[in-house]
This record gives sequence, structure tokens and C-alpha cells, in this order.
Amino acid sequence: MPSTLTAPVGGTFRNNDGPLEWFQEGSSAAFRQNDPVILDSAEQIQIACAAGASLANSQLVVGHVTSKATGVQGTKHGVVLLTNQFRWLIPIYHSTPASAVTSQDHVGKYIPLSNVGGIWVANISGGAPDATLDAGDHVQVLAIDTRYAVGTQYGLYWVTYPPSRRLFA
Repeated sequence: MPSTLTAPVGGTFRNNDGPLEWFQEGSSAAFRQNDPVILDSAEQIQIACAAGASLANSQLVVGHVTSKATGVQGTKHGVVLLTNQFRWLIPIYHSTPASAVTSQDHVGKYIPLSNVGGIWVANISGGAPDATLDAGDHVQVLAIDTRYAVGTQYGLYWVTYPPSRRLFA
């Protein structure tokens, strides 16, 4: 099991979990395949947040892009839109590695979404997950991935986006 933070191997979400829509790439877009994306003021897609940051409270996620940015504004990309069935596999993260462990207490609760070195994580650095959806929370933990025991460092969670955090609820 992981002792360092790594992205999940294989697909990080299930492609059949949402409809596919096409959006234009925004100016200076820097997203990678499977990244969550938002719409900018020109209604073009951008990465939800840069590496080293957490998703802003006001940002609503469109979905997950199926290809990486080309660097050419206006290029069309498929985006898997978020629905109630959308599921995403991401590691738990804490700035103190010994605290980045899976817990059954996290299931059903809300956690901030962060981009740590290009890896999307359920970030509990700011405190324990919440039973209610607070301003800084963006994903809800549905389950611990069955490959990981409770207490696994950097274990994986299946998460979803609550309707109030999706652009198209």
C-alpha cells in the first residue's frame, strides 16, 4: 500500500458516470486528462485549480475533461458532466503524512478538494471532514476503496460532487 502520495493507477473515474459534452479550451489552459474543469468568463474550460491550491468556494465544477490541454484556445474537448451517479477515486491527503489515513468516520462527510503537485486529493489538512457541506468543502466521501484497509496512509476514497458544487446540478 502507498507510503507516498501517488495518483491512482488506471482510470480515476468511471466514464459511464455522466454524459459527454464538448467545450472550448480557454486561454492559457493547463488541464490534463481527467482533471476537473470549470468555465471561465468566456465560457471556455480551465483547470479547476492550479497545483498547490484548493478549489475556491465560489467555483462550480463542470465535469472532468477527457483529454489534455493543447495550448490552442478554442480547441474542443469532451467533458464528462457531473451527475448524481458520478464517482471519482482520489487519495486522502494531509500535510502531515502520518495523518493522511483512511477512516470509516470520513464516509458520508464532506472534504475540500485540492491539487497537490498535480494529484487531486481529498484534503483533510484544514481539519476533520464535515457532516454538513461548508464553504470550503467540494466532495463527499462515499466509500473507502476496497483495496485499502481503514488506517491506510494515502488510501483511496470514492467521492462525488454534491449538486451545489456542480455547474449543472
